[in-house]
Amino acid sequence: MTDKNGSSYEFGAFILDTKQNLLLHGLEPVKLPAKAYELLHFFVRNPNQVIDKETLMLEVWKDSFVEDANLAVHISNLRKILNGDVNGKSAIETFPKVGYRFNGDVRPHHSAETEPDPGVSRKADDAGEGSAPRVWPRYAA
Repeated sequence: MTDKNGSSYEFGAFILDTKQNLLLHGLEPVKLPAKAYELLHFFVRNPNQVIDKETLMLEVWKDSFVEDANLAVHISNLRKILNGDVNGKSAIETFPKVGYRFNGDVRPHHSAETEPDPGVSRKADDAGEGSAPRVWPRYAA
């Protein structure tokens, strides 16, 4: 799963390089299973939004039938990798019986070789302090 424009994202001490399908912590590559990478990629494209479990399952496991436990395992692994290094709070927050929210302050990352795309912004500045989180609707059946 790559962005159409090959964007990379920066959050906390991490860079998600979508051209190479790679997560970096500082300059060090972090090993991630392919599905955990896809899940993180979806989260960073939709930061600070509550996303229901069905949407995540359909996005990451499009052509497969998997159990909810698969999602829980990958969420747990991502928390272990990211916690403490993403704005000093839980990187992935659980909303019981609703879904999950990625709490990172996500910014486009531009290497020296690429020019910034002025139309790309991944900051979710429309959800203020104390406001109710936005919830993704389920995919239509």
